[in-house]
Amino acid sequence: MALPKLFRKTQVRFSAKDDLNLLKEVLAENPYKDKTKWEVVAQNVKENVDKVFNVTSRRVRERTQLLLQQFQKENHEALKRSGTEEEYTEKQQLLQEIQSLAEEEDKEQKEKAQQKDKDEHSAKLIRKRAMEALTPVKISNDSEGVTVTPSKITNIKGNESIMSYLKEKCDLEKDIKMAQLSIRKEELKLER
Repeated sequence: MALPKLFRKTQVRFSAKDDLNLLKEVLAENPYKDKTKWEVVAQNVKENVDKVFNVTSRRVRERTQLLLQQFQKENHEALKRSGTEEEYTEKQQLLQEIQSLAEEEDKEQKEKAQQKDKDEHSAKLIRKRAMEALTPVKISNDSEGVTVTPSKITNIKGNESIMSYLKEKCDLEKDIKMAQLSIRKEELKLER
């Protein structure tokens, strides 16, 4: 079942001039850095063309990719057929700049991915070392093997120091209270 003509999208044909406008907008907005910029490029291309030019961000992106593929394959004959020699050289220059932008962004994405992999690898190593530190360690006493966990040893040592600190604090507070009580008793005796 064919769609009625009202709902069917019209086919868009890019001329050499349209291609140049498109490439200039792509170069100005750099949608390879931020994918949402393709919509801005499409809107700017619509505004810069005299004829009714209904393009979407997808159509603009696909056309740019097609032009880049043609350029990369060094299919200069197809580009020459689309316009004059001056437009061809300008188009070639724009495509070269856009290609370098795309390659830079691709390189940055790969570097980010490598950094992420490196971070994940180091995180695994840290977790592994932490787990090794928590695993039981055998300490042999004469003929018996006694299992002691390193974290428990540090906890015991830490608990002893905390307990001694709390005991000292409690003793000091007790002494201060006793001194305050004796001072209060003296004050009461003097008032009578």
